[in-house]
Amino acid sequence: MQKEVSIFQPMSRSQGWLASLSSHRELVRLLVARDLKVRYKRSVLGFFWTLLNPLITMIIFSVVFSRIFAAFYEQYKLYMISGVLFWSFFSLATSQGLLSMINNGTIIRRIAVPKVVFPVSSVCSNFVNLVFSLLALAIFIPFVGGHFNLSLLWLLLTLPLLFAFTLGVALLLSTVTVFFRDIRSIWDPLLLIWFFLTPVFYPRSVVPEKYSSLFRLNPMLVILEVCRIPIHQGVTPPLGLFLKAGLAAACSLSIGLWAFKRYQDQFIYHV
Repeated sequence: MQKEVSIFQPMSRSQGWLASLSSHRELVRLLVARDLKVRYKRSVLGFFWTLLNPLITMIIFSVVFSRIFAAFYEQYKLYMISGVLFWSFFSLATSQGLLSMINNGTIIRRIAVPKVVFPVSSVCSNFVNLVFSLLALAIFIPFVGGHFNLSLLWLLLTLPLLFAFTLGVALLLSTVTVFFRDIRSIWDPLLLIWFFLTPVFYPRSVVPEKYSSLFRLNPMLVILEVCRIPIHQGVTPPLGLFLKAGLAAACSLSIGLWAFKRYQDQFIYHV
């Protein structure tokens, strides 16, 4: 008789990261469902806020910034709202991933589970919100001057790059936070600075030439651009930009996994 495998089986050293996540995918699904339920618990509109938030953000930013930057982009509303949606995912996912090990300390101390599932589930739950937000945006594309075309299929390739980049940052932050709790207070102002240093709601062309070289060092810039070009321009992202975004995502994920794997055995003594 075949022995039943529990979703809480410990990860063997011979298992790879992807194999371990695959074998514990049910646990990841349960954690994602838990995060979503907690987020919308006792909310009158519940999950509909996922659809309403992009609309509210679109209206606010359109009223405030459309007149200022309309000369730079004919479809500024799509440029702006897509940038805000992608940045919001990155911001929320990394902020929640940062606390994922601390908030699940009780589980980590009592049950042998691969610890990587906690930051992964935090990023996944926010990615679900992003997908629904993009579906909500699709409803309003015709009303803000946009058009549906085949270039939107590129999101199937670019969104995984955004996910991988975000997961890498979340893994690194969750590792550091276990040992240095002050990161919780430092990350929010750093995110705010990073937000204004990234052309999220303003066109890149308004950046003075003397600062353009510094902007190229911002990995979030290429990730953001490769994701929203199919939306606001309706064209295929340039191959060079796509490769740069892929490199940024690969570096982020590699560094995050390396740090997490190196120190995960010590987490139980600090959470």
